[in-house]
Amino acid sequence: MRSPLQMARIRVGFVGTTANSSGPASRWLSYQQGKTIGTKGSEFGEIVLDDELAQLGRVTLERLHSPLRAPWAITCGAYGITVHTIYFGDEGSARAAAEAIKPLIERIAAVEEELGEAAWVREGEMWHLAAPLKAAVDALIERYP
Repeated sequence: MRSPLQMARIRVGFVGTTANSSGPASRWLSYQQGKTIGTKGSEFGEIVLDDELAQLGRVTLERLHSPLRAPWAITCGAYGITVHTIYFGDEGSARAAAEAIKPLIERIAAVEEELGEAAWVREGEMWHLAAPLKAAVDALIERYP
């Protein structure tokens, strides 16, 4: 039986490049060659930064236009593992955090790659993150709650 991560990689067409390689996964590139900049993001704001780590993860910064929420949001994640949204009161803090989050996403991807199939633990019908992978995800959430 395939783990949730294996299924996610099949869905996005993952071809085996790892976060530890010197290939494309070792760099962040503008998602879809920048075509998403200026479009509506997951938080219904305007995307101003959208970077991807070679089919392993993504960091998206949005300028929000709602008077009921903070004016900036980052949605970030490692594909098939986690997604997290953080809100900010000013652009400078949001942009600095977007860059600081990238190594945390890289770490999550690297831990998953190191563990391979052991990154997921099955208990009955449920899949859970193995302790080292959960610790990498928790490091992101603890730094940016």
